[in-house]
Amino acid sequence: MKDTENTASDWAEKLGLVDVPLFSSLHAGRHSVLLDGGRGSFALSTDTSWQFDPDEAASWVWSSDLAHHVRITEEDITISRWDDPSAVRRWSRRSVENKIETFYDYLLSDAVTNRFDVVEHSIDVFRRIRSYLYENRLPDESSIHIFLHLIASMLSENDQNAHRHPAELVNDFALDEQHLEAFQRLGRDTIAALIEQFRLPTEAPRALKMIPELLVRHAGGTVFQEAHFR
Repeated sequence: MKDTENTASDWAEKLGLVDVPLFSSLHAGRHSVLLDGGRGSFALSTDTSWQFDPDEAASWVWSSDLAHHVRITEEDITISRWDDPSAVRRWSRRSVENKIETFYDYLLSDAVTNRFDVVEHSIDVFRRIRSYLYENRLPDESSIHIFLHLIASMLSENDQNAHRHPAELVNDFALDEQHLEAFQRLGRDTIAALIEQFRLPTEAPRALKMIPELLVRHAGGTVFQEAHFR
């Protein structure tokens, strides 16, 4: 039986990657992202108490703007990709760790074929916000700030009350209060609909759920760079 306690750090060292937590420190279990600074990053779960769920793993990596999730147990390794429910591969742990560089080359070559990544999904929501502002004759410069309010609503402890008490979001997430009125003028139903659309994409190739913590933690820079560009 092989130990999984230090696997993430060991793999990161061997592959020249950086090991960072997938979730915040408050999340139970050992789940990491091995970063390469480009498209070769992937999620790695070494928590043997977690029952592998390909749909849950797909939502994790999709929300983080990653392609692959790798799960390691004492005996085997399972790889899955967010865009293809059938693309689940299993190998013995020994065979992979004996040729770890070859394994990583496989991940790099096994590219996602669906273009509906979390960045594209986020920008689609951003475009809807801009349309709502245009229809309600509100300034377009508020769009980024309302986008931030929307994400803050999903990150709040109770997103059902967040749009009823948006002033609390300003204090909790250090938002610009000058755009609070524009956010409120969208109306409760519109805000709730945008949150629902953001959380549960209908155009995804499988059942995916956007996890706002992972979006902000791992994909936020790319999302906001693209939003500012638009």
